[in-house]
Amino acid sequence: LCQHKPTLTKEADVNGWTPLHYAAGFGYASSVGQLLNVDKSMAYLTNKDDKNTALHIAASGGYVGIMKEILLRCPDCWEMINSRGQNILHIAIEREERYAIEFILKNSLHINLINQKDALGNTPLHLFAASNTSYMLDLTKLNPGVDMNAFNNENLTPLDKTTDNVKRKRREWWIQKFFFGAAPIVEDSIKEKLKNAGAINGRRNVISIFRKEVPSGKKDGIQKDIRKIADTHLIVATLIATVTFAAGFTMPGGYYGNEGSDQGLAILTREAAFQAFVISNTIAMVSSSCAVFLHFVASGYVDKNKVVNRFGYAIYLIIIAMVAMVLAFITGMYVVLAHSSILAITTCTIGCLYFLLLFFVLHKAWKDF
Repeated sequence: LCQHKPTLTKEADVNGWTPLHYAAGFGYASSVGQLLNVDKSMAYLTNKDDKNTALHIAASGGYVGIMKEILLRCPDCWEMINSRGQNILHIAIEREERYAIEFILKNSLHINLINQKDALGNTPLHLFAASNTSYMLDLTKLNPGVDMNAFNNENLTPLDKTTDNVKRKRREWWIQKFFFGAAPIVEDSIKEKLKNAGAINGRRNVISIFRKEVPSGKKDGIQKDIRKIADTHLIVATLIATVTFAAGFTMPGGYYGNEGSDQGLAILTREAAFQAFVISNTIAMVSSSCAVFLHFVASGYVDKNKVVNRFGYAIYLIIIAMVAMVLAFITGMYVVLAHSSILAITTCTIGCLYFLLLFFVLHKAWKDF
């Protein structure tokens, strides 16, 4: 086909994809070579959607052999950008294509790419700092001309990106902050590498944004709101502790009243559902009591960050206590209604709606964050 009708090589489909785009996308290195031998100008053609060239597509798939084929014939494709202003290094990092990244960085011309900004002002170094590819970056092997302190459109440097609440890490940040009170966005090694290479924080990091964009009066209001919420949580924790403590001494099924070795012991001790009730009730009691204790501890801290962290731990414990309390209720009802299987199953099913609601709320919070 290339010999008998070479014009076909430049014809594009409705999305602007030429045969070269498809060959690069599917990893057909030999086909790429044949097409470029017919007309190497095809390497400069872009598709309609995002203005990607065949080189961009090869980089996104990690096809180093195809990248070499294209650059061998058209070396000036090296710095071409797509509709988002991204070069091949931007794309390789976004797609986490290790071999493509290593191939690009081994080329002495990588300085022209790593300092280039996309439409959002991010250099590839910004993307490195905020991605899972950070472990691949050896700053000692980069060209000395690499700008470690370039600012993007948000006035953030690559070092800021290691602690900034970037979109890709937002869900992990939320989980770690909510449950553990700490939220490193990326591993500390990349942060240390950047610092050792002379990188600095930009004018706007997480703290400076808060200080600049939140008026002092509003900060005070936020702190008061946090205290009010904490007070509500304290009441909830106290109520759970009280209820579960009382339930521990009013066992389902009652106690043996007859004189003998079993006097005063719970009647249903050998029932599996009863054992589950006792364990769940104990977990709820201990978790809620620990949450109450953490609220008392937090009230003695001056450092606001420590206060918020302790409240975070307390919330985690309260959720555990609520789940355990509902589970204790379900198992307790089941053990005393075991003689009526329909009633027992109906009661347990209704009780399990709590877990369905809990899943729905947490899942929605996960998606919305």
